[in-house]
Amino acid sequence: MPKASYLYKVAAKLKRQTRILSKNLRMAEDICNMECFKELAVHVDAVTYQFIMSQVRTQKFKPRGRRFTLDDKILALSLYKQSGKAYKLLTRIFSLPS
Repeated sequence: MPKASYLYKVAAKLKRQTRILSKNLRMAEDICNMECFKELAVHVDAVTYQFIMSQVRTQKFKPRGRRFTLDDKILALSLYKQSGKAYKLLTRIFSLPS
């Protein structure tokens, strides 16, 4: 029976995590569909808009499961080349390739 209670606890924990992640995903989708967010796309340049959309797209994946486009990798590499400390700080805020 100890194995069954352990599996029950693990299943309950995963169920809670799934609820939280699905709630976060719905909130991100709602933000993407907002009119002010769509208006933002008009006022920023293409690289900035692509970066924002990349952040929204990659947040639903685990850190090791995220896949980045070539433009994302080039941007991250140029940030790292400018300042390693700044890159480390930005990786705490944004999902950037390592």
